[in-house]
Amino acid sequence: SYQTRVTTAVKDVAGNNLSSQYQTTYGFSTNLFVAVGDSGTIVISSDAINWTPVTNASGYMSISADLYDVTFGNGTYVAVGQSGVTYKSTNGINWNSINNGTNHIYSINFGKNKFVAGRVGYAVRVSSDNGNSWTNHETSVSEYTIAYGNNKWVLAPGGAAATSSDAEIWSSATNTGISGSLLDLVYANNIWVAVGSVVHNGALTGDIVTTTDLAVWSRNSITTSHSGGVLP
Repeated sequence: SYQTRVTTAVKDVAGNNLSSQYQTTYGFSTNLFVAVGDSGTIVISSDAINWTPVTNASGYMSISADLYDVTFGNGTYVAVGQSGVTYKSTNGINWNSINNGTNHIYSINFGKNKFVAGRVGYAVRVSSDNGNSWTNHETSVSEYTIAYGNNKWVLAPGGAAATSSDAEIWSSATNTGISGSLLDLVYANNIWVAVGSVVHNGALTGDIVTTTDLAVWSRNSITTSHSGGVLP
């Protein structure tokens, strides 16, 4: 089975490029879905129903590394995964491999003309040239769930969170009061919403966590299984 994340190269009705897979709007001017998964899988679709495997990514047929996330920004798709594997494409069809270190990269997002990838360890990877080159920047939290919204970057893996205005200099870690792992985070309508596996009454369950100020985090509902993704 494949674990997939989907992104679209779309513009809103005002013609603005949408910066991540977590934004939705009306008036698509480009309609291409991209999903990534195990063993270097890249598949594309124009209708989200019929999917076509990509077979001409540079080195695609020989890689076995899993791809964990993909995003779109500034006319470029970037997919990331196991052992730092990174691919970029301007059309979703032709992909090129990019050197991006050797640490696992579990999430990526786009904002302020930067791609920022959440890697294992106390650091993020940042690219300001459409994914061609990457720099390492230390953070105060050790996990990898990253999101962009309200003119700031946020790392919030679970028990701690950190913020940055430029993805390069990060705040000290703040305690969220959450015991467990937050697997996805999004900002919409003046609120941050996270989902993940949270300890409640001694049991690990799927949970939804919200905050308006990134200081006070509240648990809002409990599901019967682990939660791994959220959309606005």
